Parts: sequence; C-alpha cells; structure tokens
Amino acid sequence: MRIKFLLWASLLAGLLALSVTASAADLVLAASGKSDYQIVVPDASPSPEIGQWLEQTARLIQDAFKTNGCEVSVAPEGKRDPAKPGIYVGDTVFARAHGVTVQAFPDWRYAHKVVGRDVVLAGRDQPCPIPQVADRKPIAWSGLPRLGTLKAAADFLRQYAGTRFLYPGETGVEFLPTPVIAVPAELNVVKVPPVLFNFTYWGQNSFYEMANNFFPSVDTNMGVHTWPEAIPADTYRETHPEYFALLGGKRCCTAKDYRGKWTEQYCISNPDVRELIYKELLDKIERGYETVGLGQPDGFQPCQCDACKALYGTGDDWGEKIWILHRDLAVRLRQERPDNKVLIISYGQTWSPPKSFHKFPDNVIVLLCRMTPEILNQWSECQVPGGFASYLYTFLGGYAPVTTPVDIEAQVKRLHAFHVRGAYQDSFYGNYGLMGPAIYVYGRLFDDPAGLRAKDLLQEFYDGAFREAAAPMRQFYDTLYHAVQFAVDFPPAYEDVTGRKRGHAEKDSMKRMTFIYSPDVLQELGSLLSQAEKLAASDKVKRRLALVRLEFDYVRHIATIGHLWNAYRVVPDPTLHERLLDAVDGWNAFLDPLFTPDKGRYMKYRIPGWPELVPFAGHSHYCVALTKDNLNYTGYYEHTPLNWNTAEIRKEKRGRSGL
Repeated sequence: MRIKFLLWASLLAGLLALSVTASAADLVLAASGKSDYQIVVPDASPSPEIGQWLEQTARLIQDAFKTNGCEVSVAPEGKRDPAKPGIYVGDTVFARAHGVTVQAFPDWRYAHKVVGRDVVLAGRDQPCPIPQVADRKPIAWSGLPRLGTLKAAADFLRQYAGTRFLYPGETGVEFLPTPVIAVPAELNVVKVPPVLFNFTYWGQNSFYEMANNFFPSVDTNMGVHTWPEAIPADTYRETHPEYFALLGGKRCCTAKDYRGKWTEQYCISNPDVRELIYKELLDKIERGYETVGLGQPDGFQPCQCDACKALYGTGDDWGEKIWILHRDLAVRLRQERPDNKVLIISYGQTWSPPKSFHKFPDNVIVLLCRMTPEILNQWSECQVPGGFASYLYTFLGGYAPVTTPVDIEAQVKRLHAFHVRGAYQDSFYGNYGLMGPAIYVYGRLFDDPAGLRAKDLLQEFYDGAFREAAAPMRQFYDTLYHAVQFAVDFPPAYEDVTGRKRGHAEKDSMKRMTFIYSPDVLQELGSLLSQAEKLAASDKVKRRLALVRLEFDYVRHIATIGHLWNAYRVVPDPTLHERLLDAVDGWNAFLDPLFTPDKGRYMKYRIPGWPELVPFAGHSHYCVALTKDNLNYTGYYEHTPLNWNTAEIRKEKRGRSGL
C-alpha cells in the first residue's frame, strides 16, 4: 500500500511539474522566481506623450513579472545590457532590423516576434494628427494618439503572463499567478484587429481600453450631422437666409429649440449650400483627418421650395436626394483628394440604401445607424467598396443594465459577418459594477469575433475580477442578466390595430425597473453579493465588490420605490404611503452624499483606493437622480416618487390632520 501511495504521489508531483513548466518548443522568459530578461524601450519616441506611454507599458510588464517573483530591469535601447536577452517594446532599432516595420502599419495591428532569445512587442505609435483645442481634454471623438505598442503589450501579458484588464484603472488590472512565463519559440505573428475604431464619445487611451479593443478615432472624423457644421445658423441666417429651408412659406432658423440653438434645415438646391458642405470636408482634411464625416441634420425637414422638389428628379423622395448629393460630393472628393475617405451616415431618410444607384465610390464608408436584419438585407444588395461602420446604442439607457452578454455576442458576431470595420457607441460605460462583465465581453469579442464565445469570456472575467469570491459573483451576474434579458427580448413598442405606435412604458416609467428587479430577484442578488463580500480577502476584490454594491443599491432603491408605489396605488393605505415616503428619503440619503453641494452637484464620490474610476460616468446629480430635467431612455421619471419632496408632502399631511 505504501509503495502504491509513493508511486501515486510521484506521478501527481510529475503532473504538477508539467503544469507549471514550458514545453520544449517554448522560450521561457521567467520561471521559479527568476528571469534573465530586460525590457528594452526605444531611445527616442515620436512625441513626449508616446514616450510616457511606453514607459508605463514597460512598468506594467515589470509588474507582471514581479507578481511572479521576478525582477526585470528597464533600459533605453542604447543602454541595454548586451549580455542579456531583451523584451523589445515599441519601434526599436532591433525590431526594424528584424523586419518589424511598424511605421508601415496602417491601423491597430501589432507584431509579436521571437528572434533567437529576444522578443519583439510592437505596434504603430502615432501622435494624434489633429490639433487639439487648448484647455480642453482630448477625447476619443476628436482624436487621440494611436498606441499600437500598448495593445501589443496588453495582449502579450494576457496571453502569456496571466494579466487581466477587467476595469479602468490600477484596481482593474489583475495579475494571476503564472509560475512560468513562456512564449512559443517560433512566435511570429502580426495581429490585425477587425475594427479601425471602436469607442464612445468620452473615451480615453488606457491599458483597459486598448486591451479590450476600445480604439479611439485617431484620424477619422465621425461627423455624423455635418451640414450645420458647414453652414451654422449663427453665421449665415441673417446674411444668407436663402441657404436655409423654406418651411411654411418662411426660411427656417427663426426659432430656437429647447437647448437655445437655432433649428437648422437647408435648401440643398442652392449651389452655395452644396459648396459649403463640400468645403467643410476639405477643412477637416486640412486639419489632419484622413477620413471625414458627412451627414444631414438630425430631425431633418425637407425644403419646400420648387427647386428642391425638382432636384435630381426624385420628387418627394428626399432620402434619394440626400444619397445623390452625398455620392456626388464623394466623387468630387475622390478626384481632388484621392488619399482621403468620406464616412457617410445612413440615418433617418437614408436608413435604406439608394435606389437610383447600387455602387458607391471606393472612397466611401457607410456608417450604418440601424442594423436590423431587414436593413442589413437591403444593404447586402449594395456595393460599398470602402466598407461599413456602425453607430450603436448597445449600452444606451441610463445607469442600470440595459443589455446582456447574449445580446452583445449576437451583435458583435453580426457586425463581423457584415464586415463592419468601425463601431461608435452612442452611450457611455457608466455602470462598470453591474455591466462590467458585459462590457468586457463586448470588447474582448473583437479579438476574434468568429471564434470567441461570451460564456468563456464571462468565466475569464469572473475568475480574474473576483478570485476568492468568484463563485457567488458568477451566480449574481447569471441572475442579473437573466432578469435583464426579459426586457431585452420584450419589444419596447408595437403598432396597435389602429396603426398607432404604442410604447409599453409610456404611462408607467417604473414598469421596466419593477419588471426586471422583482422582489425575488432583489432578494437573490442581495444575498449573493453579501456572500461574495464575506469571502473577499484581497483589496482589489473588495474594491470591485464595493462598486457592484454601489450600483446594486442604486437599482434596488429605484425598484423598491416602484414596488411600494404600485402597492400604494392598488391599496392607498396611509401606512403604505408612509413606507413609500421613507423609501424616497432612503433614496435621497443614498444619492446626496455622492455629489458636491454646489449648484452643479457634480459626482465627488470614489471607491476608496480607486481614484481613476468615477461612478455613474461622473454625471451630475440631476442626471443620476433621474429628475425631471433629465431624459432617461427607459422613460421619464418626472412624475414618479423619485422626485417627490417628502418634507412638503409630510407637512401637507400634518396640515390635513390638524397636527
């Protein structure tokens, strides 16, 4: 028996040894707490900002090695130790000498290459070509530097060094134990991400964003609604009223909208108008953009003059007029600026492709703002050699989850199947606590849309983000996303028998929250989160759970008020009414400390130890509190108890009772 036990123990030890050693075909960079390697960065960088990013990248690689007990040094290429092998980061002389010429990379592609005992990690690092506005923080919409080496390093660390980029900031990076850091000895790949850009308006460059394929526009101008940029009413309404649409017998721009902006619609039969729209394209190219946006105004209204009606011989088909105008401008741009492209929106009147022609010039990219199966089927019959981009609303819906990994996986795979080369999210990542796993799935799927699966990426997220508390958090999110899926599958509106479009929550803006967060769901989510909080041991896991707790309490307060309000309206009992008022007080007591007390009421709260992440996207109190001044895309909350003045209500109650 003892001999059998020793044989089994020996076999088990051998299996364990195999699990932490590299194969003979691998190049070992670190093992048993030792490494012979140094990290080598270029002697010079294209800009000071890129130089700083390369330094941060080197430090991150250092941290990954240090977590596994290995100290590795960092040196400029000219001062490296020639006796040591190197991990060459960026556009080094060594990389260029061995065929990695990143300056020729046109996009976010990068190279991983082993040369003998040395490793090259490099992508194109390009300063933003667009001059930035002074005193204004650069954002993804207006252009940021291209940091291809950062993407190369992040993927290297994820694939070979157990690093996970789970949330923004240092707290979002997790280094999983990796006793042996090794790469294939024959490693030589150039990875080409399937998208040229993938961002939200306020996006920034960071390890989290690069690792998860959230690429800024760099040299692409989204534009979207560009006619008002070309012909601003403040400039032309008095001097050239003929530039603006004839509506009801008057040229428009005589009234302002709720934001105080002139309502701008245009007379496109006027050749000066068409020339100004074209000139605006050229102006953007002169500013440094390689691809420029083109699109009609939001809330488009057609000009009613006779010349516009006769334009292009399309009668009242204004979608066709717009397509012909935009195509003609693209043809002219191709002749005069053959190296540039134009990004034309498919929106409103132009959801569907043109009827009078079925092939666009090769300098056109069509920005699809609606991607229903019906619309995609129509576009499949149209030739767009420049390809498609997408304008998405995946995460649009306020500060609570609005989508699920199931829906996201289907969307990304649909984009990939339709060869969409860029994505813009008309929304914000404002709830990393409840939507963190779903956002991670969305980003990581772009690493391999055809091969990766949401269920595997979720497992990767849960194990990395919650470590010792992963089991209850896996159940937590499974419960949450199952509940949210009901709202995803439920149509927001339908057409009734009279032809009216009816919204399901048009008279009850609490309906969606009370449907998703039923008492049973709230109880189960609360219980699972409490279990995870008791298991949490590491500081990072505790911070991440604190973010989940903050956002869960946010939706719990809203749903609780909704349930009590429903109960009170069914049974208008004084006791129920008092409990409802107490719940509203609890909601305000929860929210108010998160914001500054000044007029703007800006978000001041941070998870202790996590300064980089601003909860609820840093929005102001009136937005996050869903007051009457804020449009929340799940419905208006103005007439709900969320906005009750409980002190006044209680005072009025006391007056009625004579107290």
